[in-house]
Amino acid sequence: MDQGSSTNRIIWTAIAAVGAIVSVSAIIGPFQIVWTSFLPSIGTFCMLSIGSWFYRTVRSDQRIAVTLNSTSQILAFVAVTVPLSYIAASTSLPLWDEILATWDRHLGLDWLQLRR
Repeated sequence: MDQGSSTNRIIWTAIAAVGAIVSVSAIIGPFQIVWTSFLPSIGTFCMLSIGSWFYRTVRSDQRIAVTLNSTSQILAFVAVTVPLSYIAASTSLPLWDEILATWDRHLGLDWLQLRR
């Protein structure tokens, strides 16, 4: 197994794991996911995947195949991670803003100064 296929498998496994977490959270959580909202992403994902397959097997242009596959992975990752913000908000846990700001101060980071 080469580096590319190993990395590819890891990426798709991570996407599947996040998708499973989102699905389980939707089943047991206090909110509902409108599954039809995923249809545009699924359609685009299918077109990118078919294009990747075509350029990997028929036209044998690995650069285009890898680009289309990478784009499909980004799209799939975004599609499954967007609901995570709703899952996090539904837990009603305290925000970490003050803790993170304290850590920044201890590390000497001044984000406002870095913007200038």
